[in-house]
Amino acid sequence: METKAHFACRAVTWWNRTILQPQSSLPAGRAPRHILVTTHGGFIGILLRTLIGSRKATCAEGVVIGKALNSSVTIIKIENGKGTVLQYGDVSHLVDKACEEGADEIGTGAKR
Repeated sequence: METKAHFACRAVTWWNRTILQPQSSLPAGRAPRHILVTTHGGFIGILLRTLIGSRKATCAEGVVIGKALNSSVTIIKIENGKGTVLQYGDVSHLVDKACEEGADEIGTGAKR
């Protein structure tokens, strides 16, 4: 089984190669790139805790690093090779009208 330290090292190596290296080659003043990464919530959690611990990333005001559920959304802004976590583990996109009212009651006007 992989140790937590090895997993964290592998996550940061991926971050450096896949995210930071391509960013550093962009011409100055170019419009920002948006990169979508899909992965396990545990990977995001370990990656960000490691980056924050090594001061390669910080959290924006009000952002707390807790558990990142699968299907959650995390947004990181990168400037000058440093990340700022703008949003972490957000699952609000999973909550919709069906969850609020009950799928069997939508459109019937019935309330619980």
